[in-house]
Order: sequence, then structure tokens, then C-alpha cells
Amino acid sequence: MDVLTQLNRAMEYIEEHITDDLALADVSSVTASSPFHFGRLFYYIADMPLSEYVRKRKMSLVAMELQNSGAKVIDLAVMHGYDSADSFIRAFKKQHGVTPSNARQSGIGFTIFPPLTFQIKINGVQAMTWRIDEKEAFEVFGIEKIVAQGAVVCLLSKVWC
Repeated sequence: MDVLTQLNRAMEYIEEHITDDLALADVSSVTASSPFHFGRLFYYIADMPLSEYVRKRKMSLVAMELQNSGAKVIDLAVMHGYDSADSFIRAFKKQHGVTPSNARQSGIGFTIFPPLTFQIKINGVQAMTWRIDEKEAFEVFGIEKIVAQGAVVCLLSKVWC
């Protein structure tokens, strides 16, 4: 089985078990790789740890449930694996910028994180025409100025090429 299929199968597993207490070992078992290697691969590709991805998905689903149902906040917290209301409210507010009780109001915007899917995108398949021209020596003048992150721009200094 190729890596893309394994990763997409792991994402399907997460979506099916999103209300469970998901661990890296559970998700990596679907991919036939060790938790260590799956965790590193996921972090490298998704640019976030698996635990953060799961938290963002849970908070996205909770926001939609709060808007569309009359479920109690504490029931949603317990259903999505939070032991205390405080930790649930902190996680919700971190992602959406509002508390879960305020999220029921109409007109509130949320930061929804859709499920990930992995695909290969190939760039650079178009041919380029290029050539190298030799030129006679010339002088470049400019002023030297230090800009962001230590990069140096040369202005009013003499450079020979």
C-alpha cells in the first residue's frame, strides 16, 4: 500500500472515531507503520502534530453542533473527550475566539478546519528555454543597508562582476 493511501485511510479512521479518545498508536495502526514514524510523517506533511489536527477537527464539529442543535456545552465536551469544562472552553476559545455559550448567537464567525486529504501535485512539467550569455566585465554601484533577518542589500558600494 502506498503512503498516500495509508495517510488517507488514517484520515478516514480519524473522522469515523472523532468522538473517541484518539491516540497516535490507534491512528498509526491503520497505516501499518509505527506510531513514531507515522507521527513524524504526519507532522512533516501536515505541518502540525496529529493531536493538534484532532483537536482542531473536534472544535470545528463542536462549533457546528452548537449552532445547529440545542445540546448542552458540557455534554459536547464529554462526548469529544474533555474531562473538564474549563479545558474544553479554553480549547474552544483558542480556536474560535468566543466561548461555547456565546457561539450559539447568530452572526458569530468560526474557524472551521475541514478534514485533510492527501494528494500528489506535480509542478514544473513545462519545458523552459534557456541560454547562457557571456558578457564583458561591468561595475555595479549601490548603497549598503541591513534589512530584516540580517539580509544585506548593497547600495553605494562598488562590486565587480
